[in-house]
Amino acid sequence: MNKFDEALECLKDGKVIIYPSESCYSFGCDAKNKEAVERVHEIKKESNKSLILNVFDSNQADEFGVMNDVAKSLFEEFKGRALTLIIDRKDTYDYLSEEGIAVRVLSNKIANNLVKEFGSAIITTSVNIHGEKPLYDLSSVVGQFGDKVDCIIDSGDLDENVSVSTLFDTRTMKILREGAVSKAEIETFLSDKEDKFLTRD
Repeated sequence: MNKFDEALECLKDGKVIIYPSESCYSFGCDAKNKEAVERVHEIKKESNKSLILNVFDSNQADEFGVMNDVAKSLFEEFKGRALTLIIDRKDTYDYLSEEGIAVRVLSNKIANNLVKEFGSAIITTSVNIHGEKPLYDLSSVVGQFGDKVDCIIDSGDLDENVSVSTLFDTRTMKILREGAVSKAEIETFLSDKEDKFLTRD
């Protein structure tokens, strides 16, 4: 069994894996498995902070939150680019965040194929101890966390110079963090759709 298939089996069994994202390595688990999510927090030595969901399509996002018209349009327009959308969270998944929930489509082919084959959202959060720098090189990932997770997908050393994702709250229409997708791109897109988004501030 190759590492990709092994990682899939681990996700199905409620285990924790490490897989590549566009930039650093990420911890992953079934977002519907509360115990697995709590284990990720324990490994990172953090309290239950909000986590981002790696999703394949809007249907997977809809399982966990409410995709309003703004969210749906932005999701399709910037799908596969570094844009994280915050949407209203469904009460069932209060262990993932206090309020809204963050969703995005990762452009990394391994990460994208993983969530496609798994068929449901996967947690994506940087491989590191809370407060420390994310890990990009495989040797550090294996050295620090190899005995704490159930599977690691080897993608070599990742690019530290990739920009972080832009964080956009679709409920307040505000950019909380500007990253790879610029404020101008989002504003231009929303401006073109202004008649549709009557609730825009």
